Amino acid sequence: MIKNNASISFASEMQSLQMGYVDQLKSMFPEIIQLKNALTQKNSDPAKTERLSRLVHTLSGLGTTVGFPMVSESGRKLSGLLLAGEKSPAGDNDARHQELVRYLEEFEKACHQVILNETTSDKGNHAMETTSTSSESQSKIVCILAKEGRPLHDIDKQLQHFGYVVSCTSNVEEFKASVAHLNPHAIIAYSDMSAVDVEMLKDLPQSENKRSYPPQIIIISSQDNFHARLAGVRLGAHGFFPENTDVIQIVDKIEHLVAKFSIPPTYHVLVVDDDDVQVRFYTHVLQTSGIMTTVIGEPHEALEVIANQSVDLVLMDFIMPECNGQELATIIRQHEKYVSLPIIFLSARDDLEQLLINTGLGIDDFLVKPVTGDQLVSVVKSRAQRSAELQVLMARDSFTGLHNHAHFMDMLAMELGQVKRFKTSTAYASIDIDHFKNINDTYGHVAGDHVIKSLSRMLQQRLRRSDIIGRCGGEEFGIIMPDCTLENASLIIESMRLQFAEMAFKMDNADVRVTFSAGLTALAQFDKLDDLIKAADKALYSAKNQGRNRLVVV
Repeated sequence: MIKNNASISFASEMQSLQMGYVDQLKSMFPEIIQLKNALTQKNSDPAKTERLSRLVHTLSGLGTTVGFPMVSESGRKLSGLLLAGEKSPAGDNDARHQELVRYLEEFEKACHQVILNETTSDKGNHAMETTSTSSESQSKIVCILAKEGRPLHDIDKQLQHFGYVVSCTSNVEEFKASVAHLNPHAIIAYSDMSAVDVEMLKDLPQSENKRSYPPQIIIISSQDNFHARLAGVRLGAHGFFPENTDVIQIVDKIEHLVAKFSIPPTYHVLVVDDDDVQVRFYTHVLQTSGIMTTVIGEPHEALEVIANQSVDLVLMDFIMPECNGQELATIIRQHEKYVSLPIIFLSARDDLEQLLINTGLGIDDFLVKPVTGDQLVSVVKSRAQRSAELQVLMARDSFTGLHNHAHFMDMLAMELGQVKRFKTSTAYASIDIDHFKNINDTYGHVAGDHVIKSLSRMLQQRLRRSDIIGRCGGEEFGIIMPDCTLENASLIIESMRLQFAEMAFKMDNADVRVTFSAGLTALAQFDKLDDLIKAADKALYSAKNQGRNRLVVV
C-alpha cells in the first residue's frame, strides 16, 4: 500500500506527543500515589493539596489532545474538588471527604490504565496505541461536538473503551480546530438541527492531511423527524441517531461507514488460456482496474496455482488443446473446497449457454467473444465480490461478524501446526461472559444480545488485525494471538477485562455492569488440538470457580 507522507508525518508527530505524555505521567505517578494516600487522611496538609492540584492540572490539560480523555475528565473533576476545598472554611466535612477519595481513586485508575496500555503495546507489539503510522490504522479518531449544558450520556468515555481516540468539546472553534488537525475518521455532532447549527456544520474546515475518504458525519439530535433528518442528509451526514442511542449502534455505524469508504478490496484472478494475444488483452484490462492476475497456458497447472495461492476467480477459455474448459471445471469442482470458487467461461460459441445448462456444471457466468474491456471487468468484479461476500457469510457468525465456531477451530488447528513448524509464540484465550443467564432472565434477550455485541465489537477494536477472534458459543469467545508470548497476551486480556467491566449498559433505566472470565494458555505447550482446548477451558472454569471477573493463565 502506498502511504501518504503527510499522513505518516502527522501520525508520527502524534505518536511522539503521546510517548512524551506517557513518560511524563510515569515520572509523576509515584508522587501522585503518595499525595493521594496522604489526602485520603482527614486534616491533610494544604501544601500537599496544592501540589497535587498542580500535577493534576498539568496532566488533565493535555490528556484529551493526545488521546487520553479519561485522564482529562477525571482530572477536571478532581481539580474542581481540590480547588473548592482550598477555598472552603476548615472543618471536617465527611461528605466532601468521601467524594474526594472517590475522585482520587478514579484519577489514579485512569492514569494507571494509560501506563498499562502503553506497556502492553510495547511488550506485546500489539496495536493498542491510540494512533498508528497508517492512515488506515485500527485505532480510529472521532471528533465530537457536544451541546453546552447537555449530557453526552458518557458516549466519549464509552467510545474510548472500544479503542477510539476521542476529542470532545462544546466549543465550536475548538471543534473545528480538532477536525482540521486530527484528520478524524468520523465526526459526531450533537445538534438540534436549528438554522444556526446547520449553518455552522456547513462550514467545517478541511483536514490538514486527507485520506482516501473524508470524515464520516454522524448527527445525534433531540429532533428526530423528517425535516431534521433531511437537513442532516443535505449536510452530508450518513448517520442520524436520536439522543440516548446505545453506543454500540454508533460504533457499528462508524465501522460500517469507514469500511464502505475505505480502499476497495482487490481480487486475484487466475486466467487459463493458451492464446497469447487474448491473454495480454485480459491481463491489461484487469490489471488496469486494480485486479491482480496470474496466467497459465496449460490447464494441468490450474490446481497447483489454486492450492498454493489465494485465487478469487478463475477465468478460462472454453476451447483448449489439452482439455476443454468443461473438463477442467469438472476437475476443479471435484475438490470440495473449490466448489464455491467462481468460474467464468470465455468462448466464441453462440450455443455456450445451452451447453452449460445441459452439463449442469454450476458455472457462474460466461462471456461470448468478442468481449469488451468494460464488460470483462464488470462481470469479474461482480462475481468475485459476490463470492467474497458468500465466503464471509459461510465463515462468520451472522450476529457478531466474528469467525463462527467451525471456521475458528479450523484456524486454531492451522495455527497450532504453524507453531510446531516455525517454533513461534502464539497464545490462545477462552472467554465467557459472567452470569449471562441472569442478564437474559432479568432484563431480556435483547439486553443479552446487546452485551454480546458490545464485547465482540470491543475485541475487534482492541486487538490486532492479525489476531483471530471467534464466537464459540452463545456467550463464549475464543482468541488466537499469533507472535505473542503468554506474558504479553496476559497483559492484553487483563486490560480488556478491566475496560469491559467499566462499561455501563442501560437496562431498565439502570446502569448495569457486566464482566467476563478468561482462561489463557500457549500453543507451544501442546501437540494435539483437543489438549489445547481442554487446557484453556480448564483455566476458564478455574477463573469462574475463583469468583469470576478474572483471568487464569496455565
